[in-house]
Amino acid sequence: YMHSELEAEEIFPSEYAQVSTQIVQIKADMQQKERRLKEEAQKKNDLITYLAHDLKTPLTSVLGYLNLLEEAPDMPAAQREKYVHTALGKAERLDSLIEEFFEITRYNLQNITLEKENIDLYYMLIQMKEEFYPVLAQKGNSIELKVPEDLQVYGDADKLARVFNNIIRNAVSYSYPSSVIT
Repeated sequence: YMHSELEAEEIFPSEYAQVSTQIVQIKADMQQKERRLKEEAQKKNDLITYLAHDLKTPLTSVLGYLNLLEEAPDMPAAQREKYVHTALGKAERLDSLIEEFFEITRYNLQNITLEKENIDLYYMLIQMKEEFYPVLAQKGNSIELKVPEDLQVYGDADKLARVFNNIIRNAVSYSYPSSVIT
């Protein structure tokens, strides 16, 4: 019965009705646990995919800035310092994401807490626009922000930054060369 598509009444004689009812319940419980395990496995796979996606953003920026530095050895010192500073910041972000990845794999996803605070979203988006400059420059693209300068939100800055990084990276990846991303 446990591995068949037949109904319990088709397998068990009527004198075993009580046992049959218990076995039906056991089978239903097993099927429900199996569904939950499949859902959890899918959530884990999705999480790994999202984290891999998140790791790529700062790595792409680090590589972009390092390529700019390598291609222009005579770059003005102030610009070189700015690029090195940005690349270092992105490398530190990458380190932070890797640490978060290990944290998530150690704990259950539901245990992640949001570190909420007031965020100047306009300033955050300006910073991201600048961080994507090397990647944008390679395709001749630019970003145009249509956001009020006083836009404030209450949320987790790191998680929001991750969301906007993903959106911008996808926009850059799938936009036409020499286009404006709004």
